[in-house]
Amino acid sequence: GSIITVKAASLSWTTTALTAKTVVPGAEDVVIYKALLDVGESSLVELTSVRFDANTSFASFGDDNIALLELYLDGKLLASKSNNITGDEAAGAYTTFNSLNTTNRVIPAGGTVNLELIADFASTFSPTGAFALQIEGTATSVVAKDMDNNAVTESITNVNTDSRALTL
Repeated sequence: GSIITVKAASLSWTTTALTAKTVVPGAEDVVIYKALLDVGESSLVELTSVRFDANTSFASFGDDNIALLELYLDGKLLASKSNNITGDEAAGAYTTFNSLNTTNRVIPAGGTVNLELIADFASTFSPTGAFALQIEGTATSVVAKDMDNNAVTESITNVNTDSRALTL
């Protein structure tokens, strides 16, 4: 008989370093996090949840400063949210996107895509300061499944790397 080897689905996640930016009140469509996602050849991958953690050195990532967060995969909206930052304006604040658009969250086998988190900022900042977002690399940071609904083990190549430092 023949031996068939089935390769598991794979997802490689690399945070993209972006130029630091000073943000003014009311700024819109500011990319605050970006990553390159690369899917292996064996199966498509569906993102089901993504958690963005604020660098614990900063405490300005909060609902008072951000009016809207939108998560995009290759320019297609996955989800948007307001007033949903946990640990609001404290060291270790984070936000989790789940209930992602079921069509737009699919990455084809062998595909490479860009993921972007885009913010619209509040008309005033309280508190002012700085923040930067990263993927911490825990089991809940990125959750994905393959075409058979099996969990995909993600490889995050630069865990705890800030994508963009933002000064408010």
